[in-house]
Amino acid sequence: MSLTRDAIITELETETKRTDKTTYFQDIFPDVIEEMCSAHTQDGEPIPLNGLKTDGTLTISDEDYYSDLPSDFIFQYGEPELLYDTDKGWLMIKKSLEWMNLNFPNRANNTSSKAKPQYYCLEKNRFDFAPMSDDDYTITLPYTKRHATVSSNSVTILFRDDFKPVIKDLCKAKLFGDLFQDNERGNFYYARGLNKLRSLAITDKRNAESVLVTSVNDF
Repeated sequence: MSLTRDAIITELETETKRTDKTTYFQDIFPDVIEEMCSAHTQDGEPIPLNGLKTDGTLTISDEDYYSDLPSDFIFQYGEPELLYDTDKGWLMIKKSLEWMNLNFPNRANNTSSKAKPQYYCLEKNRFDFAPMSDDDYTITLPYTKRHATVSSNSVTILFRDDFKPVIKDLCKAKLFGDLFQDNERGNFYYARGLNKLRSLAITDKRNAESVLVTSVNDF
């Protein structure tokens, strides 16, 4: 069963006994979905939600040394791969920008060291790489994307049905905390929604792993 905005709002009105807040729930709904996209673990690490995962592609050309990240990029969840010779590829190695500049100085102009890019870093909404590209290539980039704005019932919600309690709790947190200034109830719903989101993310992560490893403090 797919989630729809209006169905969730109807449940919110019933559970909060605030049938007068339809417009308010419609207004905050896109913000709640956006906040879920950028949710973090207790340690500050991004949560790679399955519904937002996508395999993006970057097309680079001869003498390129960076590419703009996709406009809907939130964060990277897997290693990029450089594809070449039709049926070949290698995983690129992540480095810091300082390392790149130290080992490949003046990357923007150093055409004498052109080769297949092997190293990369993410800086200022760019995918920087080294060495400078010696040809046209495609780079696959696994990342989680920004959800489309859920401004009407016709916009597909990318989260599966068991994420509905998360959405409702985060909406309730805004209703009680932000609108009614009831910080105790607002904080309760926010914490409960975020904990549920982290729990679902742990389940998805473990289901995706080829070898299950139990970790006490995954998130």
